[in-house]
Amino acid sequence: MPIKGFATFSTFVRFLSSMRALMISKMRTTTKGFATFCTFVRLLPSMRSQMPSKMTLPMKGFATFCTFVRLLSSMRSQMLSKMRMTTKSFATFCTFVRLLSSMRSQMLSNMRLPIKAFATLCTFVRFLSSMRTQMLSKMRTTTKGFATFCTFVRTLSSMRSQMLSKR
Repeated sequence: MPIKGFATFSTFVRFLSSMRALMISKMRTTTKGFATFCTFVRLLPSMRSQMPSKMTLPMKGFATFCTFVRLLSSMRSQMLSKMRMTTKSFATFCTFVRLLSSMRSQMLSNMRLPIKAFATLCTFVRFLSSMRTQMLSKMRTTTKGFATFCTFVRTLSSMRSQMLSKR
């Protein structure tokens, strides 16, 4: 599937992967912005081999999302082993990585619904219910936002059976 701007993005990925070693070895300042950029640099080179070359999905947005899911799941182990900062944004990003990597197989195998909006909602419900146990067992931060998100996960996962029986 030819994606407009893919060549530019691939060039950017190669550029960041080649400069990663140089940048990390010469930079001694550990600021919030630098930590965020280092995470982004580690994220992009790990996805180069994961980019789909034979993607035959009919929806442009879905293909982009699948690529993003593969990107995040492929870099999870690398990022978690090398990153030692425990900031609020890093915890949020790690949760998002775990969330997306747990749904990849379910989303690609169970997507057979003809209505675009309904398919999106069902995928989101499957996605949240599949990651609930993993997220609750591995996440030890008890914040107000996390509790709200867990409640939202429980609500959506409990309505999955009702939605699928009415289609």
